[in-house]
Amino acid sequence: MYATKFIYNGHSSDEYGIIIASFDGNEGVVDGGEVEVTAVQTPGKDVYDYYTSQFPNVLTWNFSVIKNPCIANDEMWFSSDEERHIVKWLMGEDGYHELYFEQEDYIQVFYMAYCNVKPRQINGRTIGFNITATSNCGYGFSKEYVRTDNFIVNGENKTIQIQVNNDLKRKVYPQITIKNGSGDFTITNSDISGNVICKSSFKNITGTLEMDSQDDIITGLTSPDCFVNWNFLYLVDGMNELTCDCETNVELTVKYREIRRVIV
Repeated sequence: MYATKFIYNGHSSDEYGIIIASFDGNEGVVDGGEVEVTAVQTPGKDVYDYYTSQFPNVLTWNFSVIKNPCIANDEMWFSSDEERHIVKWLMGEDGYHELYFEQEDYIQVFYMAYCNVKPRQINGRTIGFNITATSNCGYGFSKEYVRTDNFIVNGENKTIQIQVNNDLKRKVYPQITIKNGSGDFTITNSDISGNVICKSSFKNITGTLEMDSQDDIITGLTSPDCFVNWNFLYLVDGMNELTCDCETNVELTVKYREIRRVIV
């Protein structure tokens, strides 16, 4: 790892006056994220059915930080207050947060991770910290993409196209906002050949709906019965074509991240 700066939980290492460094010449490392394929042999035949692949290990980073010598004013030791603020930032015990390493010539890759921190001490004084960051899966994500479109333009139905460029052929679960929904309508995602990927159907709708496809949460329904088929929209690698069967103009906002296998 050649990054010197990282952002975690909305705060930069610059704000705490620290940089990524190494002790005794050891570089920071990242482990995990290997793909494991399960194969089952058909009884009595020399045939294997490769039926699934998974990531048995999540990504973990082990790296160290010290005070930035350019702004430390020759005082490289951490006071107890400085140590407390850094540990509170990294170990808030409130779950996973967005982690991003700023590395020159690398595209932006974001991870969801939690951190553990151990002080690195010399003669009882803290000179730096060893950090272990553990992600929630075996890959990272792109920046967040946001698309807002209207399904009816000048009285004609419109197809909304979203090109997804994943590094893995996995589903992308977006956050979706549906505005101006009225009565009954259906939103369908199809591929460019017209094959239906998924669809969500509603009835007796008024106002704005919020759909979190990742966590299967939807808000804004006047009744659970308004969500007819309980299928949450998702995107796939390649071209996605969204259409809406509706009588009034429906505004759709889609927020999503693509899957990235580039490991920083």
